[in-house]
Amino acid sequence: MLPTIRVLCARQIVSNRAPALGELVQPLAHLTLQFALLVILLAQLACATSSPEDPKARVYSLIEQRLTYMPDVAAFKYEHQIPIENLEREAMVIANVVAEAAEAGLAPASVVPFFETQIAAAKLIQASVWQQLENGDQALSGYRDLETDVRPALDRIGAELISAIANVLNQGLEFKPEDLARSIDSQYLPRASYDELGEALSAIRLSSGL
Repeated sequence: MLPTIRVLCARQIVSNRAPALGELVQPLAHLTLQFALLVILLAQLACATSSPEDPKARVYSLIEQRLTYMPDVAAFKYEHQIPIENLEREAMVIANVVAEAAEAGLAPASVVPFFETQIAAAKLIQASVWQQLENGDQALSGYRDLETDVRPALDRIGAELISAIANVLNQGLEFKPEDLARSIDSQYLPRASYDELGEALSAIRLSSGL
């Protein structure tokens, strides 16, 4: 009977031994593969369900960005007692617009009124902020430098805006005047300014040469 008991005990020990390394790695590798496939599936699902940004939203965002710089312009001009209106600078902006619009495939004559309307809106904001500074209703502090910060940013925004407008029109989309007022906001502009900007934007056309 003793030999039999020894055999049974040996079998029990073998059956209760720790699993080998290969036996552990194989199921772990299987789980890792399943996890990787799950991550890929979730990423694909996210791409499928997320809608691309409306190209018109980019245009409205750039218009609003441009307007947000105007309080800085006003503060700089107020402190340095520089007139709000700068016809030389305005002429330079329009000249750049004409060149950039033609390069982007837009009809320059249709783009100029829109940028002129933007300039008019910018001067309204500057005049409002200037008045607040003069009345002591607003503190003169923390504004960005006109020459080193603001004007380079405005030039960049202007170029990006022309490109974004061309992108919208090249997709066969169009701007509706009323959409602009619903998409941007400035505490300094009257409703009439939004209407004028929307009308001017909706009148921009692609170049007939395309």
